[in-house]
Amino acid sequence: MATARQFTLGKRSTAWIFGLGVAALGGVLIQAPAAHAAPPLSTPGSDPTAGIASFTSGLKNASLSNTTYGYSFTTASALTIRSLGIFDVGFDGLSEGHQVGIWDLSQTLLGSVSIGPGTSATLVNGFRYANLSSPLTLTAGTTYRIGAFYAGLGDEFAQDATALEGNGITLLTSHYSLPSSPNLSYPNFQTNFADGYLGPNFSTQSVPAPLPVFGAATAFGFSRRLRKRIRRSSLG
Repeated sequence: MATARQFTLGKRSTAWIFGLGVAALGGVLIQAPAAHAAPPLSTPGSDPTAGIASFTSGLKNASLSNTTYGYSFTTASALTIRSLGIFDVGFDGLSEGHQVGIWDLSQTLLGSVSIGPGTSATLVNGFRYANLSSPLTLTAGTTYRIGAFYAGLGDEFAQDATALEGNGITLLTSHYSLPSSPNLSYPNFQTNFADGYLGPNFSTQSVPAPLPVFGAATAFGFSRRLRKRIRRSSLG
């Protein structure tokens, strides 16, 4: 059963990330993306099939380029997921394509999807989803990590939100990769001030495949021809 709790992603609008990230970049500090105070972000409703069923009062957070953002979580019972998604701020289409993946703590990528830009991917409760190539079963009591790759600065995610966790999962901490890889990568680093980044999500349900443009046009043309035949038969 879903439970609501404060799913904080940072108490400050900006923060400095120290530790391994500093050493890896030769002492250069990485500044966390700034959170904008308004307008607050929320899902339009609740989706009981999703890991993040809903959230409210989130602050908009701009990503760093070429970075994977996500969070770790556990599940109370075995769970089979069929699709992965990413939050679409404004619900009006993504500025760029994204990869979303789930790993175990040995950094093995268990499943991933590619979600196209715009409105091509199915929108469910504010998240755009794509189906995994095959269902993925998560083991009860095991910690997993989910992440979404942000290549540019066009799309954002939420922070400081009150989240409703679904499917018996418990959200843990936020994770990110260093802004260097041009592709989805294991979010190895943990922030010192956050519980998670509300960008990626998963669902136990499959989503309909996007209808190709030529398919939609063909269906429209067939529908028109069918209506004409019905009118002729009724007149004749």
